[in-house]
Formats: sequence, C-alpha cells, structure tokens
Amino acid sequence: MNPRGCYPVDRFPSSVINDTRSIAEAHTGRNCTGQVEELVYPGRTYYTETARSVFIL
Repeated sequence: MNPRGCYPVDRFPSSVINDTRSIAEAHTGRNCTGQVEELVYPGRTYYTETARSVFIL
C-alpha cells in the first residue's frame, strides 16, 4: 500500500515509520501546516515529541 495525503499525530512522544515508497514530511502544525520538522525517507523512522501531522508525498 502506498498512502498519500495528510495524517494527524495524536500521541507524544511518537514515531513516524515510513513504510511507503515516498518521502514523508513531519509538520509542526496540525493538518500539515507549519514548518517541515523532518523529511522521513522510505524505510526510515523518525522519533518526535513535537510533530503534529505527517504528509506523504
């Protein structure tokens, strides 16, 4: 499966596990707004206490 779009982060601390073939953007704001905190490349995991949403390109 290769999802696309914006997904909320609702637990803290949290991790973004990118099992897609696309880059995921961890955003500081809800609904994929605010700054891009981190680019999470395919096969990588990013641990965060501040990201509020994730956008899959």
